[in-house]
Amino acid sequence: MQFKIDFLIYLQWHSSKLNCLLLFRRFTGLLDSFWIYCRHPQLKMVQGQSQPHKRLFQCNVLFLGRSDPSNVEGLAALNEPLQQAYPVSTSEAVSGIDSWLSIYTSGILLQLVDGPNPPVFWFPIQNLYIAAANKRVNYINADTREVQDTKFVELGESEAQQSSHAPLFSFISRSSGSGAQKCYTFLVSNDNTAYSLVDNAEYAYKNKSGHTDTMI
Repeated sequence: MQFKIDFLIYLQWHSSKLNCLLLFRRFTGLLDSFWIYCRHPQLKMVQGQSQPHKRLFQCNVLFLGRSDPSNVEGLAALNEPLQQAYPVSTSEAVSGIDSWLSIYTSGILLQLVDGPNPPVFWFPIQNLYIAAANKRVNYINADTREVQDTKFVELGESEAQQSSHAPLFSFISRSSGSGAQKCYTFLVSNDNTAYSLVDNAEYAYKNKSGHTDTMI
């Protein structure tokens, strides 16, 4: 009889401890959401949305600027913007703005670092058209040893792997208002970072969830 009473007391204590743990986890989850909202109040919670607003990846980048994409479909639309953003023959000659780029489940957050009040730009994931990682490849004239032609090729291509240029990450996003497209280009530190940006952007686009915003 005493054993049964002790066992029931243990079950009640264990159940109470488990409930406290679950409540604690829910509380910390709410704190995370509150912290994100305090830092970036332009992000709004979608009513009835069960998925959390979650950061998938963040890295330091050099923002090279934005421009209009080429009037063609697919990756070819990146050719002109990349030529404008990275017109130099060596990575050392590139100039840009030090920034943080974050991929969330619901969008891409660009936060410039320079200046006393650096601006923040939010790109809803549903407006993403394309995201890609590229490298500049120079084709040298065998006789003159000068650059004869230049192309931007996907990072996974063998030509890109042989290039001494830094990897670039770029994405095209549609404006929520006008529907106009803009291409944003960034120089990143290494190939793995560029791959991670592309992979997480594609994942977020396929699994749209969490918060949303129509600011951009």
